[in-house]
Amino acid sequence: MKVKKAGANDPRSVVSQGVIGLAICVGGYMMTVDPVNARLASAKAEEASLRAQARDAEALRDIVPQITAASARAKAEADRIHEAGRLARNEQDLYAALTSIANECNVRIDQMSPVKVTTKAAPGQAIDPNASGLNAATGYAIDAAADYTDLTRFLRRIRTELGYAVVKTVRLTPTMDTRVKLVQAYIETEHYSFDASPVDLSASTGGAR
Repeated sequence: MKVKKAGANDPRSVVSQGVIGLAICVGGYMMTVDPVNARLASAKAEEASLRAQARDAEALRDIVPQITAASARAKAEADRIHEAGRLARNEQDLYAALTSIANECNVRIDQMSPVKVTTKAAPGQAIDPNASGLNAATGYAIDAAADYTDLTRFLRRIRTELGYAVVKTVRLTPTMDTRVKLVQAYIETEHYSFDASPVDLSASTGGAR
């Protein structure tokens, strides 16, 4: 018995050819569409990321003037603090300023000598010298004589005109001469300067990588 070869019009041949064609079509679809889908997904993700970055940059650009103004105000304040502590960093100028104010207030300075300033912590707390912000501190012990009004004016001007100044101690002793209204005064002052140098941002971030 002879087996007849399937002709072009044989249903089995048509089905076989259809299956082969479908496989080719499916394979062609996957090779064409999948890479495009992947590229499209990547492009859309990149577009979304860039749009977000653009929004952030736009928002930052809008507040740059505010940041600049705030930075300028902060620098000006730091400069004022630095200047207010100038006398504490220059003992000669501080001595001259104290003497000048005393003369203007009719206070007689009998003796004035520098004293060491010790920073004290609040009860139960410790002072970290590196975190205190101080970069200079000096003090004076003053023996003076004046009437009460002039002495009060002298002390007030020390506190208000000599930067970061503190009148730490005042001890008054009346004079033995009742004909004059003078008092003897022992005064201790303290004068401070603060470190106003810019913050090193690289120190807190570990520096550039």
